[in-house]
Amino acid sequence: MVDQQYLLNDEGVQNFVKNGYITVHPDLPDLHEEIYWETAAIFEKEGDPRNHILQKIPALYQVFAHPTVRGVLTSLLGPNYMMHPHRHAHMKGPGQKGGAWHQDGRSKHFTTKDHGWLFEWRRHHRFRSVWAWYYPQEVTEDMGPTAVIPGAQYHDLESMRHYNNAYSDPEIGALLCGKAGTITIGHYHQWHSSWGTNHSNKNRYMIKFLLTRTEEPEYPSWNANGAGSADNAPLADDAPTPGQESAWNHVWDWLNGDNVAMAKNGEGNGHVVSQLIGTLKDASAPARLNAVYALGAVGEPAVDPLIETLRQTAEPAEITEEPILTHTAYALSAIGEAAVPALTSVLNGDAAWWVRATAADTLGDIGKPAAEAIPALVHALDDPSEWVRRNSVNALGTIGEGTEGLITALKDDHPLVRCNAVNALARTCKGANDGIDAASRALSTVMYDDEYAIIREYAIAALEDMGSITDGE
Repeated sequence: MVDQQYLLNDEGVQNFVKNGYITVHPDLPDLHEEIYWETAAIFEKEGDPRNHILQKIPALYQVFAHPTVRGVLTSLLGPNYMMHPHRHAHMKGPGQKGGAWHQDGRSKHFTTKDHGWLFEWRRHHRFRSVWAWYYPQEVTEDMGPTAVIPGAQYHDLESMRHYNNAYSDPEIGALLCGKAGTITIGHYHQWHSSWGTNHSNKNRYMIKFLLTRTEEPEYPSWNANGAGSADNAPLADDAPTPGQESAWNHVWDWLNGDNVAMAKNGEGNGHVVSQLIGTLKDASAPARLNAVYALGAVGEPAVDPLIETLRQTAEPAEITEEPILTHTAYALSAIGEAAVPALTSVLNGDAAWWVRATAADTLGDIGKPAAEAIPALVHALDDPSEWVRRNSVNALGTIGEGTEGLITALKDDHPLVRCNAVNALARTCKGANDGIDAASRALSTVMYDDEYAIIREYAIAALEDMGSITDGE
């Protein structure tokens, strides 16, 4: 248990919902210096150890065991969060230039060199994972620090294109500078970059970790004081664009365990719904976001027209980059439980694979209120489309049920389905009593037999998180 004094208050969580990041300073000066020198030695001898950095520098466990860090992570991810097996150490040497704004975590392909992230179909406004960017040395502006854009986790790819030609402009983002040991915890879909050139004479190290929620929120996991909606948190920047406040409040309600808040008083007619759906295709990103949550507030009357919009969408040239698929799914997620029967029907038999894949992903984003769709999601594990299977596996992991189906998915022909099934089982079984023995046996087989080393490594990590083996066995 985390001492309550280390948990965030309402304002702290609301600011994270708005800005997409928070910085913490675990007070371990001697340890940070030790980690710095160990990191430098590893890079000098072998380069980036990727997912193995934690095993090579066990002192990092102490950083994440610090009550200040645990308090923030518990506040944002709930008490039973887990560390995802993906991690990555970055080094930026003297004279090295920065890169463009980007979001991590999207992968269409799988190789033995792949990092193995969450492999999601689309970005989500509700955050079930966060990055933790740890800096073992002091970071100053002349070192080319990491930069983030406050609130950009709600920006889609189209709205961010113009930033990629101006990544060296410090006015665009917030620079993550600070003393040794600083950790910035960021929304999984936060836009970030390695800003500028390292003009110092020192290597700048950043070690990235991914942490994941294992349970859907049912009540606040922070020091809640009843501050109300996310409107009450002070803005970090200018006034919000249209739609941002609705997105903030939607995420805030979800964190508080209120999954049906959007459509409680929803009203709408065919004309209004048609106009809003048309706006989902608007050239203006704020207009699209505003329409998403306006449709969410309409509720059930908007479901069938949104489903029809999905069915009329052409096959995307870039998987997950099709704006109308993304924004239609956001609106159905915002509607929540009222959209579950229609999405289940789509998953059970729609002709277009990308429509079925979107339905599976959206059911997962709705979370616990989509529990009635579990049989359909399990059935979809036999779908001919790998994306439908991948999204169904992720959805079952989010809802926290379907263990038998997930165990079967460990034998899927596609490695990404198997990889997602490993991670989904870890989330589903952590802290659970039912199904854990069967899951442990199945993961133990994967640990030895899967042809991909990264999947074997993920199976070991899943067993550790489930308590079936201890670290080092």
